[in-house]
Amino acid sequence: MKKIKKIITSSLKLVLILSIALTLLLFFYTIFFYNPNHQNNIKKNQISKKNNEIKSNEVEPIEKSKKELPKKIKPKKTEIKDGLYATVGSRAITKSDIMNEVKMILIVNNITYTAEQQNSLQRTAIKSLVTRNIKDIEIEKNNFLTINDQDLMNELTRKANNLGVDLETLKKICESQDFDFGIIENEVKTKLLWNSLIFHLYRDKLSINFEEIDEQLKTKKIDQNQNIEEFLISEILLKPESKENVQSQVDELIEKIKTDGFKNAAIEFSISQTGTKGGDLGWLNKNQISKNFMPIIESTPIGEISKPIVLKDGILFFTVRNKRINKQKIDLEELKNQLVSLEKNKILDMYSMTHYDNLKRSVGVNFFNE
Repeated sequence: MKKIKKIITSSLKLVLILSIALTLLLFFYTIFFYNPNHQNNIKKNQISKKNNEIKSNEVEPIEKSKKELPKKIKPKKTEIKDGLYATVGSRAITKSDIMNEVKMILIVNNITYTAEQQNSLQRTAIKSLVTRNIKDIEIEKNNFLTINDQDLMNELTRKANNLGVDLETLKKICESQDFDFGIIENEVKTKLLWNSLIFHLYRDKLSINFEEIDEQLKTKKIDQNQNIEEFLISEILLKPESKENVQSQVDELIEKIKTDGFKNAAIEFSISQTGTKGGDLGWLNKNQISKNFMPIIESTPIGEISKPIVLKDGILFFTVRNKRINKQKIDLEELKNQLVSLEKNKILDMYSMTHYDNLKRSVGVNFFNE
């Protein structure tokens, strides 16, 4: 019994001693090592970290959403992607050149653009640009050629008058269509210089049969004071083909005229210089028209197409747009000069086509894929 009491007493003393020791240890730790701000800093850091995490989750999407907000849309000018379309010798034809040529065709022929005509107009514009560049190359080789300013003005005025306006109005029309009138001027200059070149090269071959013209005047039995019948005429001259292909050429042209009209067909197919202006020959009185063509023109109703006339220069078509009677006093000498001039122009047109065809074979024309 005494032994058990002794063990209990010893255990109590040991617990007491350990309690006193632990109390002393905590006392000294509090005095020398305990920092009350440390826990606060830990808590603050934890709170700050948590807040940063919250801010990180909230602010970033807001900033991102600000970046993704659509900016105010400002109208942008449409930029046409230009590029090389073809070369004629060392001369370049660009896509913008083609666009400007189409504009010129529409303006000088008073044609309204339609989507259906797009391909046809582009083909015509390309053909016209190739032709003009080939002519310009030859003109540059013959740099002695000059243009009379009055001739240039007369031709430009005539273009305007064909549209029923004066020259200043034509310039304003071009400005309203955002088209450089200088392109029309350059086209007319090329035409005048080319005609001068052909005359210079082939003038010695201009053999005019004056006796035939005098006979033609006698045959017409012209009264100096009479009512003269006049015809508003357009023409299409197709490139000569083999006899086997003549009918297919005629059929293709007739179909084109039915769908697109005579003017558009002339612009696309005619090899005559009148082609670029829709084949327009203007008003001609019967005394100015060749006796070979007069019966055909007289028998063609207004708005109809003449039967094809096969010539060595090609296949010729007329359309009579209108007829009228004009009372006038005729100057026989002036009329004779007009007939001589028409005959000269006919011969020069023939040499012009031949000369151009020879040049075309010698000048490299290359087209590039878009």
